[in-house]
Amino acid sequence: MRVRIPRMLPTLLVLAPSLLAQAPDPQPDSVRARQLIQTRLPQEKYQRHSTAVEAIMRELATPGKDNIDHWALAGLLHDIDIAETANDLTRHGIVGAQILRHANFPGPVVYAVEAHDDRAGVARTSRLDHAVYCADQVYWLISATGHTIPSGQLNAANPEALWEQAQQVASKKPILDQITKECAAIERTMPQAIAAVQAASRKLQTAASN
Repeated sequence: MRVRIPRMLPTLLVLAPSLLAQAPDPQPDSVRARQLIQTRLPQEKYQRHSTAVEAIMRELATPGKDNIDHWALAGLLHDIDIAETANDLTRHGIVGAQILRHANFPGPVVYAVEAHDDRAGVARTSRLDHAVYCADQVYWLISATGHTIPSGQLNAANPEALWEQAQQVASKKPILDQITKECAAIERTMPQAIAAVQAASRKLQTAASN
């Protein structure tokens, strides 16, 4: 039995490599991440927090040592599931990791999101994992002192003085010890981590005014 080959098939086979070469590049992870934030975290307070932690992560990353893009992504996406898990925080981060894994985000970013909240019970093992916890918790510490991120008042404050304030307002000493330990894992003292929050605040404020 003779198999008839469509006349166009040889031409298509010849054109296939060039057609593939002309296919548009996939969207960058940063663009996809912001689209995901808009879809899954429509409330402004969540978007504001996520953007702030992203900026803090950029300040905490060490150029040449850390993948700054991964650090920024993990900061931006760390609470991606909060609208779904707010009533059961033992799932917070785990659901987020499932969302990000399904969307093909980088593995280190996915794991850092999964491990960033102690209530999920996932061990932190990398600098990136420790950094997300540090950035997120220092953000809340500074917020607890009454400072808005970003704000000119925060930008002008002394990091050591802010740390003293944070220690006074924190309700539980063990959490302060835990935050200090996690920030130390990325070679940052608490005043240095707070200074990173201030640097992020300045950049966010500048971006908002442009």
